[in-house]
Amino acid sequence: MSQQDIGQPGPGADARPAPSASQPGKGEERVPLSRSLKLLETVALTVAAVAPTAGVFIIIPVALVATGTGTFYTFLLGAAIAVCVGYCYAELGVAFPYSGGEYSIAGRVLNRPIGFITLVMWMIQIVFGLSAISLGAASYLNGIWPNLNPNLFGAGMAAVATVIAVFRVNRGAKVTVLFMLIELAVLAIIAVLGFSHIHNGTAALFSPHLFSASGHETPIGIGTIVASISFSLYTYNGYGSAVYFSEELTGGRRQVGRVVLLSLFAVVLVTIIPVIAILLGAPSIAALSNSSSPMTYFVTTLSNKTLNTVIGVMVVLSVFNAVIAGIMSFARILYCSGRDHAWPQPISRWVATVSPKSRAPWVATLILGVPIVVLTAASNVATVVTFTGVLVTIVYVVITLSAIASRWRKIPAKREYRMPLWPIAPLLALAATVYVMTQQTRGNLEITGWILLGSLVYFVLFLRSKRSGRWTLDDAPPENEE
Repeated sequence: MSQQDIGQPGPGADARPAPSASQPGKGEERVPLSRSLKLLETVALTVAAVAPTAGVFIIIPVALVATGTGTFYTFLLGAAIAVCVGYCYAELGVAFPYSGGEYSIAGRVLNRPIGFITLVMWMIQIVFGLSAISLGAASYLNGIWPNLNPNLFGAGMAAVATVIAVFRVNRGAKVTVLFMLIELAVLAIIAVLGFSHIHNGTAALFSPHLFSASGHETPIGIGTIVASISFSLYTYNGYGSAVYFSEELTGGRRQVGRVVLLSLFAVVLVTIIPVIAILLGAPSIAALSNSSSPMTYFVTTLSNKTLNTVIGVMVVLSVFNAVIAGIMSFARILYCSGRDHAWPQPISRWVATVSPKSRAPWVATLILGVPIVVLTAASNVATVVTFTGVLVTIVYVVITLSAIASRWRKIPAKREYRMPLWPIAPLLALAATVYVMTQQTRGNLEITGWILLGSLVYFVLFLRSKRSGRWTLDDAPPENEE
């Protein structure tokens, strides 16, 4: 498959050859990203960016409050949707191996306005998402050490993670593998605690009820469960970040699809098992779902405070690693947006800067890290998690539409990987994500609408103006090196 096949937007589009990443045109020399990541390193970075420990200790407690024992269905249905979307990511990532990920794909397959709107939505989601897990880890420690200020601790952790993320990516990947072992150990402890102390029958999984503080049970309907699927989509979200590392991944573009699917199935597995263990092993689901710190309740009632403290430290280390991996991966999107001239020229040139020594997009990394630190210092977990879930769902709609349109429009004409279950997987994912969107709160949907409008106004006034004309999406990455 040629570069032109995958790098251009479709029939009738400008077919001129795309400049390379190292020579962007007009004689300007640009330092490309380093082609140095192995498959397993990239899987480790991707899974770390998903942060399954953060999902178990931060997102699941929020889901328990909203759906009680319906949490199992929430995460099971979310997993089914994630698998369908994951196949879309795998096929599109192999066809379009660009660091820009979702926005690069949507801009080429759908149209440029949708591509830019996707970029803005995803960047906001990134800031909110990484802020949420930083806050969540700090809040968990606050249950152990009450005098700890969660906002300041979380902001400090995000700041240090930003600095570390500036370092060369393959060095960060090796450290990430080590931290992943810690993360898996934490999840294994939760699973062992739950399955070795069974207190509840299968009703805790298959009979959806909410519980009051007094223990009164209230059945919940399918609407409540569907509305809460956004929590599970957010928990699983991040496997698509394999695409952001595609310009640094060795072994050929098919490796991108492998990383997406390996990461997705790993994340679903290590999340669903602890969910089942928590619901079956909790001495009282009413006390669990009404606790100010559900996971602290779960661990201390089934073991002791010492183990809870040890787990708390391990959770913070795991989340710290996730923030580093997340900033590293998501900074590639911002870097790519600068390379694609999405901003006024001086800003785009600055954002696309790659350090000649470290070969990392250090400016984009710092730009991404600052708002994460600020938001973490001034927000709360529940608000950030809920809004992030809405943004993730919208981007999934865009990805499934892109998967359908790329086949229909034959962009690219040839492809090295075709997903199984076509067209069932993308159609199911599209229908499910659209329905989940209709169940979200009016306030979050209104905020999202204003973001969409602002993005479109910027596109029309700047990116489509005669003064700009630079939203080209034609900077092709160099070929994969073995």
